[in-house]
Amino acid sequence: MADVADSSYSEGNGPSDPAASHYDAVIVGGGPVGLVLAIGLSQQHQQDGRWSKILVVEQRSGGDGFATKAWTKSYLIGMRERGIRVLDELDGVVPQLDETVSTFKKAAGDRAIYSWTPTELKRLPGPLYAFSGGGRRYSMQRWQLVEALETLLKKRHSDRVTIVNGAVESIRIPKPDDETTVPGMAETTIVVKQTQSSDVASSGENNDNNGEVKIVARSKFLFGCDGMHSIVRKTLQKEVSQRRFRLRSVSCPSAGLIYRNLLIQAPVANGTVDNEDFVFCHGTTGQSITMLSYTKPDSLYRPIGNARRASYFLYQCKTVEQVYEAMEKEFPQLNARSTISEQHVRDFLEDSKPVVFSRPSWCTSATCLIPSSSAQLQKHKVKSQQENSASDGMVAVALVGDALSHFPPDVGQGFISGLLDVQRLLKALSTSYNGTDESLALAMEQYDKESVKEAEAICRLMPVLSPYQYNIPGPLDQIRKFVHFTDVWIRTKLHNVTQAMGMPNEWFYPPVLTLLTQEEPKIFSYSEIWAQRQWNTRVLQTGASAIALLFATLFWKIFRGQSQRPSLSLSFNDNK
Repeated sequence: MADVADSSYSEGNGPSDPAASHYDAVIVGGGPVGLVLAIGLSQQHQQDGRWSKILVVEQRSGGDGFATKAWTKSYLIGMRERGIRVLDELDGVVPQLDETVSTFKKAAGDRAIYSWTPTELKRLPGPLYAFSGGGRRYSMQRWQLVEALETLLKKRHSDRVTIVNGAVESIRIPKPDDETTVPGMAETTIVVKQTQSSDVASSGENNDNNGEVKIVARSKFLFGCDGMHSIVRKTLQKEVSQRRFRLRSVSCPSAGLIYRNLLIQAPVANGTVDNEDFVFCHGTTGQSITMLSYTKPDSLYRPIGNARRASYFLYQCKTVEQVYEAMEKEFPQLNARSTISEQHVRDFLEDSKPVVFSRPSWCTSATCLIPSSSAQLQKHKVKSQQENSASDGMVAVALVGDALSHFPPDVGQGFISGLLDVQRLLKALSTSYNGTDESLALAMEQYDKESVKEAEAICRLMPVLSPYQYNIPGPLDQIRKFVHFTDVWIRTKLHNVTQAMGMPNEWFYPPVLTLLTQEEPKIFSYSEIWAQRQWNTRVLQTGASAIALLFATLFWKIFRGQSQRPSLSLSFNDNK
């Protein structure tokens, strides 16, 4: 791996040697998205010679134990063709996944859905949307994906990519004419524990009394792949513009749910159920849990997902015995004492910081260009630039993945959305950037325009996709759930009617969940799906308005007809 030179910075004393810790790119966040971006940049080095020195900073501890390896926290990452086709563009990623976690072995129609009540286990008709269609599928824990990507980096990219495990203490973005920073270089200060087995921690020059090493990494490219609480985004809000990099959000029924996993041995009744099948377990009082599909074939256990409100009965348990008693009472068919180990129950109870589903949120800007001088600040825009000058003085910052947009994992699009951000960023850099300020501005503008549009679209889609898949017992939630599924039913029927009449899809598109999972003949982008949803809504509103106008006209005619009808009066001739 490339060495990381130690350097120090003292506030107000000017920067240290700018070459001491210079990188072509610094990626903050070494999760799946950050690692895929590192692989993509390293692969581009083989084509254009750039990106020969890349630093990935990840806060989790290195070595054998990942902080994210806890089953209680990590939601299963599911991948379909939409995401796998992005990985196909990166040499070796898909074969590494096949080697590490394997893909589904069963054909789509053979991956079953089972309903398991206290009295019987039966297979349900029809595939779940996650199984629909052909194509490849993966379902794995986050740490397994990280492990596979790190293995590939060590095999093929270790001469260009360095991974540092440590906390980001600060990020300094240079300001025009600021003499306390290196012109054209963003500074990322990383605190690394000396005890870890990292190449960068071997030098003791900058050790403090706590056994930590501080590293200052400088680069003209800073990529924030550090999740929903991104320090890169917060730095841009503070140093550049709070308004420009603010988060916008929409409400979603699944936002605020608490997610915790519990490991259990899969049911093997008659040998028919395996790790690739979904199992819905129904309790005695109406509760339910789901055994998620999982593609690691040698696993004895599989996760059951619990995404519920804080009042959920399992979340109220404080001891191992209380968990067993609650499970035996609600789900006697699971035989909890023999299928759930005490250690797994303790892990469940000790999960003091469970995952909480966030509101669908996106940042209003994905990139930032920082000139190094006031003169350059006036002329760095593409339209006002008269000549191509070397881009040594410009710093480019980009937000990727959850740092740009984040939302509940209702339909398994979190990692896929991040992959698409990486694909757009790599494409913009490879096709537009040639080392000049003008081309850099073009590349960043291209990525910003496309990514923010797609980030907003997927966030706006989340409330209408599948937010009611979780068992949320509140009466108001049940009313909203009924309205949601009624809307889906109406849209599905109208689409089927238009298809039966021989009309093209453009008259009335399929429901959004169908469009999202569609793989043939075309995979639609999130913005295309949102536009089609909006079209369907306008058709429904127009139809409803026309029907309302028709009935109003009809009632008006009836009312006027009754009011103008001659009254019948009886006159009596007294002289007759």
